[in-house]
Amino acid sequence: MARRILLLTTGGTIASRPTEEGLAPGLAGAELAGLLPRGITDAYDLTIQDILHLDSSNIQPEEWQTIARHVFDNRTEYDGIVITHGTDTMAYTAAALSYLIQRSPKPIVLTGAQKPIGFDATDSRTNLRDSFECACTRDMHGVAIVFNGRVILGTRACKTHTKSFDAFASINYPNIADVRDGRVVKGVNFEGLRDVSDPARLAAHYSGQGADELVFYDITASAEGRRLFADALREVARTIFIPLTVGGGISSLEDFDRVLKCGADKVSVNTG
Repeated sequence: MARRILLLTTGGTIASRPTEEGLAPGLAGAELAGLLPRGITDAYDLTIQDILHLDSSNIQPEEWQTIARHVFDNRTEYDGIVITHGTDTMAYTAAALSYLIQRSPKPIVLTGAQKPIGFDATDSRTNLRDSFECACTRDMHGVAIVFNGRVILGTRACKTHTKSFDAFASINYPNIADVRDGRVVKGVNFEGLRDVSDPARLAAHYSGQGADELVFYDITASAEGRRLFADALREVARTIFIPLTVGGGISSLEDFDRVLKCGADKVSVNTG
């Protein structure tokens, strides 16, 4: 079953359009989601609520209360909540929400972009994809900013660059996770990293990014006498609509038959 995500939009650069006076928030949440690759939005049960249409420099404590009220009212209905926000005051809003909504057992993710989603060179799609993944990750909870692959605790984020896509840093505290190629990983100094995503979501992501074919390899299965995980393979096959090639742990005709029945289009074997 697809994880349920609530997308709350507040304006900001990510939803801006060019005007005679410069960029200004103008895209509704449905338009924002419509500019994402289909594979990303199809991977989730997404509900959208437009609550503000502001440049983040105009967001005040009154708006913090509005955002917090929407989060609180919907806290039991969704697996996670993503809030799109302008970058100028995003760190302040994240800190405020951390105190207004304490000990949330579910992820409350703020994100935005340095370039509007309608621009060719934009960080919007990556930041939204990463935020959706974090918002449905069971190991995540509380308020965080997800930006340029960093997952930063809401009370530790600071905007450090006005133009670079790497706009935020965690102050005196490590990132609570990182997002690499659509995978949410946790670790310390890049040691002991562990996945907190799953193959089906990754498959949906790569399919949505325009991949022509997906190759599912367990490169040590044969050496370790391990069979491929049939349940994961079936879920991947249900998720994508591009050719799926599977290899690793194939040592008999029965293995061929099992893999094809799980949804693979082709089977790869090594004769070495």
